[in-house]
Amino acid sequence: EKGETTAAFALLTPGDIIYIRGIYGAAAPSVPDAQAGDIKRIIIAAGGTGLAVAPKLAEEHFLKGTEVTVYYGGPGEEGESLRIALEGKSKFISVPDKGIPGRAVDVMLQDLSETRGQEALDISNTIFYTVGPVKFMDKAARAFEKTGAAPEKIFISLETPTLCGVGLCGACSCGGRLTCREGDRKSVV
Repeated sequence: EKGETTAAFALLTPGDIIYIRGIYGAAAPSVPDAQAGDIKRIIIAAGGTGLAVAPKLAEEHFLKGTEVTVYYGGPGEEGESLRIALEGKSKFISVPDKGIPGRAVDVMLQDLSETRGQEALDISNTIFYTVGPVKFMDKAARAFEKTGAAPEKIFISLETPTLCGVGLCGACSCGGRLTCREGDRKSVV
């Protein structure tokens, strides 16, 4: 139980009916089919609320036969639900932050450099996604650049907690856009 909503869920019993609104916004951008055959690997760095987008994105690429690795960073054990959702569809690495924002990105960079030492990791056939809080995504995008990834192969999908979820309150405003309604389908670095 983390707050009022999860406390209310904890009071439910099997067979109770709940109503859920959503999902709002646009999905994280996918690799165009024309490029999909050239892509061998997808790496997703997800932090905090980014765990909501990662399973669908990973599954989409897994079904295309792409190798998928998800690095998830959060303050505690939130990644367990994500691990279950990704089981059999991707390699999943959960990295509790332990007070260090973006620690999962550091682990990802270390893994990539170790892989690079064992075999020449071909970044040209890898797509990078990052989803979550702005500071986390900034760190991840910079890390992806350090690997030599081309900017057009780095996708950023802002996931912010929202209050209303329908574009009325403005809590999710980013760059003049309401992410709950529009999302963002641009490659940005």
